[in-house]
Amino acid sequence: PEEFFAEQKYAPSFISDKRVYHIHRQTKAGDVFFVANPQNTNATVRATFRATGKPEFWYAESGKTRDATQFTSLNAGTTSVIIPLKPTESVFVVFKRDVKPADGITEIKKDGVIISTLKEDGTSSAANNIKILSAKYGPPNDAARTIDVKDKLQKFADENQNDFSVTEMAKPVDPAYMVVKTLTFEYEITRPNEKVPVKHIWKGTDRDTVNFLTFGDEPIAEPVSQGGLAPRITVYQSGEYEVSVVSPAGLPQIAKQTVQLPAPQELTGEWNVKFPKKDLIFDQLTLWNENTDEYIKYFSGTATYTKTFTLDRQQTEQREIFWYFLDLGQCNVIAEVKLNGKDLGTLWTLSKSVDVTDTLKQGENALEIKVTNLWVNRLIGDAKLPDVPERNKDNRLDKFPDWVINGGAIPDGRSTFCMWNLWNGNETPVPSGLIGPVKLVPAKVIEVK
Repeated sequence: PEEFFAEQKYAPSFISDKRVYHIHRQTKAGDVFFVANPQNTNATVRATFRATGKPEFWYAESGKTRDATQFTSLNAGTTSVIIPLKPTESVFVVFKRDVKPADGITEIKKDGVIISTLKEDGTSSAANNIKILSAKYGPPNDAARTIDVKDKLQKFADENQNDFSVTEMAKPVDPAYMVVKTLTFEYEITRPNEKVPVKHIWKGTDRDTVNFLTFGDEPIAEPVSQGGLAPRITVYQSGEYEVSVVSPAGLPQIAKQTVQLPAPQELTGEWNVKFPKKDLIFDQLTLWNENTDEYIKYFSGTATYTKTFTLDRQQTEQREIFWYFLDLGQCNVIAEVKLNGKDLGTLWTLSKSVDVTDTLKQGENALEIKVTNLWVNRLIGDAKLPDVPERNKDNRLDKFPDWVINGGAIPDGRSTFCMWNLWNGNETPVPSGLIGPVKLVPAKVIEVK
């Protein structure tokens, strides 16, 4: 199709300078694109759409919409747009027809360094350096049918591929045909501008997608607009900012402003944590899977964290100048957040933060975070119990147990039952729970005049 479009001089529906997923749909009202960041790092995407009109960002996670302000119209009915995406975040980019063009931000600089630009020769952030230390692929506890895939995995890392299926390890020769296999690898990653590598372990089965835990730069600034106001940017770091704007008539403008933000406030101290069968107090935030209590270590489900914190008068008055975001830090895997009784939504992307500017109050504030993890930990815990006699040595069921067919209680104290055992009791449960650090992070909105 690409060759045909090129011969017909027909612009592609979508192209971008970063590896992202997209879907395009046309309606009577305009064009709708779904754009998703598969990476575990922030991505400032410069994308060109075969669409015209003023672009808007629609966020499924919050139900909010906002105008895109960093865009420019190109030839052949296309529009170039800067899309700031957090780790694993997605957004609908909507182009409405019959909408008058507006001023657009073309470039943002901080302390003289380009953060985002619509220029084709603009700079981009450096890539993370990933080194595979070891990698094995095969059925659990089956050394004879387990192969070394270190070199194969290193090639994927060198090619900056970060969203491929585990089944790629079975090519060209499958070490255990028709058997579910596990990929386990250890790697180290060196962040740009840093010298000390950080080690990580990744584990998944044939049904999973490999995702290296990479590190993107912390958010610096991003364009934002609301309801016909002049273009603005949200600033997350102190510094001197320079914003270039072009009017619909093509007239360039440059605005400069120095921003000084207060330090983030970390919410330290005790947390009350309520599990379905236990109420606990955590002196500090720790991983469930590293808890000495096996109920917590192998828990799968939802636990509720509650905490109160205080804002003094000066901090409260700063809301007139700054916006405040609640950043949960590391949180595995889904979080439902309430502050002072107000539901702030469900956070499911890797980066979990929410605007709390209008919800904070002077004095005591009550925070509630419901955290839900994956099923795998309970499966590993149950795998320590005797298996059902109906399962043969090849991990297949000869028949369903009578208590499954008759709807009876699960025996032997287990909580789960699967047709196929994907994990065994000797495996390490995956990271779970709220680890933090949980912070109130200030930001400032600058209007570009």
